[in-house]
Amino acid sequence: MATSKIAFKLEDIKGVTYDKETNDILFVLNDGSESTVNLKAISNVGNFEFGDGTVLSVKDLANAFEVEELTTAAGPGPVGGGSGANYDVDAGELIGGVDGIGKLGTDQWGAADLGALGFATGAGSVGQDIPASWDLGGLANILSASPLQERSLRLGEDPANKTRSGQVTLTAGTDAISNIGFANLTANPVDDGGVHGYRVDGISVEGIEGGMIWVSTPGSVAGQQIITGYRDLDGDGHIDDLNGNGIDPADAIIKITLTAPTDVAPGATATVNVTVELINPVHNTDGTSADLVINGLALKAEEADGEVREAGFTLTVVDDVPTDLSFTGDTEHDAGTVYDGTWGVDLGADGAVAGTTGLTLSVEEGGFSTALNIPVVFGTPIDVSIDGINYGTITLNSDGTFVFNSEGDTVGDLVFHLTATDSDGDTIQLGDGNGFTVIVTPPVGDLPHVGTVDPDGLHEKNLADGTA
Repeated sequence: MATSKIAFKLEDIKGVTYDKETNDILFVLNDGSESTVNLKAISNVGNFEFGDGTVLSVKDLANAFEVEELTTAAGPGPVGGGSGANYDVDAGELIGGVDGIGKLGTDQWGAADLGALGFATGAGSVGQDIPASWDLGGLANILSASPLQERSLRLGEDPANKTRSGQVTLTAGTDAISNIGFANLTANPVDDGGVHGYRVDGISVEGIEGGMIWVSTPGSVAGQQIITGYRDLDGDGHIDDLNGNGIDPADAIIKITLTAPTDVAPGATATVNVTVELINPVHNTDGTSADLVINGLALKAEEADGEVREAGFTLTVVDDVPTDLSFTGDTEHDAGTVYDGTWGVDLGADGAVAGTTGLTLSVEEGGFSTALNIPVVFGTPIDVSIDGINYGTITLNSDGTFVFNSEGDTVGDLVFHLTATDSDGDTIQLGDGNGFTVIVTPPVGDLPHVGTVDPDGLHEKNLADGTA
């Protein structure tokens, strides 16, 4: 390591500044004058020999003069006074430590350069601090390839379809990991009915009417943490009561559980398990068939020196919509008789709006229609009157049957349009708008009577005056 000789004495120096952009060491002397030494080849300049014979490394020089701020390409930075350095992963800089040199960006400075300047590097020294790192691929890939489906809440579905689980890995850096959990937890308490915990900030949702409130609670075992999302339809800051039994944990929409080791040794890799469970249907944005997209979910690892490393992921819940709408029976029958058949629909996980069947009916004949979208009440007849003509009544029953009582001798081609709408506005219409047609024909007994024809035929002689 070469030594650069300085003419003035150490006692003549008032202060020292380092400029990273120019690689200059600036000496400010007691008489107000300045002297600059350029480190053109850092690997060859490690010590300074002053006029009084004193030899100092760059590190010793900075410590000796207690330099409070050193200018760098990233701007002014403080000189560390502690016994260890801290590496800022965002800025890509080494901050302070016993080297006393302030900020040394890794874009220009490596271990060899630091060693050449007299800084100790390597294990247990003031070299670069390696941060902890997350790998969320095991979870993100599952959530992307197989997103949660709201339809998993339909009756008869396998309960396992309501959950998604994945493993993520966390590798500790130079420092041990002392705490693993969810990010954005706050100390703001939530005390809403039977739900108690602390609010989680920083989570945004798309495709849901109103918003969501997120609450953190401890798990049942060490290293386990839970955050739960509840619906806030009217945006009043309070959890919605979904089950009519008062606000309680059963009103949750989504629950996310993290299970992790309580600590991770330096350089070690740990496995963190994350499970996402869909508990109740999502009230998606009315009528848009929009999926629920949750952004801002994040895991954090807290290092022993207080540094926090975070990694985020996105969660999607695919909206469920009504399916399997049917309306069947004979397509032709006599006027004045009773006609019956079956209907069916699966309104999906969202179900119908409370107090309704979710069904409406329209009927048309010859381009004329009844009032459109008449609400269906099971067991209650609906008048089928079109353009002043009464065709009878139709009644839909809750057991999946319907009865059409046609009126008198009224005939025509009736087209029934049945529409199903779930609680968040998603709709399906019978036959994609084509409807189900019933042809009402005159009864056989009402056909005109034409009598019989004389087998001998017609004779002009039977006419008084013959024919013209």
